[in-house]
Amino acid sequence: MERSKVVVIGTGFVGMSYAYALVNQGAVEELVLIDIDKNKAEGEAMDLNHGLAFGPRKMTIRAGDYDECKNAGLVVITAGVNQKDGETRIQLLERNAKIIKTVVNNIMSSGFDGILLVASNPVDILAY
Repeated sequence: MERSKVVVIGTGFVGMSYAYALVNQGAVEELVLIDIDKNKAEGEAMDLNHGLAFGPRKMTIRAGDYDECKNAGLVVITAGVNQKDGETRIQLLERNAKIIKTVVNNIMSSGFDGILLVASNPVDILAY
């Protein structure tokens, strides 16, 4: 049986809330965090590792790169920018669509053949 592996792309509030929930639920054996800011991803992975002693399951948690997506069952995309004051959803879409396009190209270049979960705004259009 293959190890259960989830890759979370984007270590902001949404990505780390999702990662924290996975750790607390013991939902996976392997969790990889990817962020454009590699130092942030490494720091978040270290923080989650500190809490593993209190988790329900032994896990491997680390920062990684897009090649990690190849053998993951689930890749969660939380990457994107926040909506600015006075910015319309269409303006936000224009900024985040560029980010998502790059992220998805990197994921698919790894040979990924699993499930993509999009949690970035505006989610309906970006998921499409």
